[in-house]
Amino acid sequence: MRRMITDLLEYTRTRLGRGIEVVPVSGDFSALCREALEEIEAAHPSRAFESNVPKHSTTKFDPARMRQVLTNLLSNAVQHGDPDSPVALEVSVEGDNVCCEVRNHGKPIPPDALQVIFDPLVQVSPDEAGGHAGIDASLGLGLFIAREIVGVHGGTIGVTSSREDGTAFKLRIPSLAPVER
Repeated sequence: MRRMITDLLEYTRTRLGRGIEVVPVSGDFSALCREALEEIEAAHPSRAFESNVPKHSTTKFDPARMRQVLTNLLSNAVQHGDPDSPVALEVSVEGDNVCCEVRNHGKPIPPDALQVIFDPLVQVSPDEAGGHAGIDASLGLGLFIAREIVGVHGGTIGVTSSREDGTAFKLRIPSLAPVER
């Protein structure tokens, strides 16, 4: 219930032109990704997860807000992915950006839904998205808020989806230092 209320308040703030508030600090993005994955693994002990996260990736970000993004992406991957396939998390550096990709396999997101999936109050039906986790109590704001948070960090977020490659959400934010493996 708290998450739904927070999502509604953040949606309202963006519609009133105030945007989502972030307080970026220099930190280890890789550590945050590992922590977010550990939380989701604990919540879904029967689900398989894979990760490829470097030892360190330093950048400037708001830890609470980026955790919100990562938790949303990982939770969606668990909910909408094939329960017999692992959810994968990968962090990398591409040029001047730290990138994070969350991938799952299962029924692909239809092409028309890919065009609007980050719009507010949009929900892809569980049948279309291959949902396996039962009733969805979402308001259709999670991906919209994720896009807003990533955007305020000077980054981008996108999605690809096919039966062969699975569904992948990838975010990019500016990097401050090279990644250390």
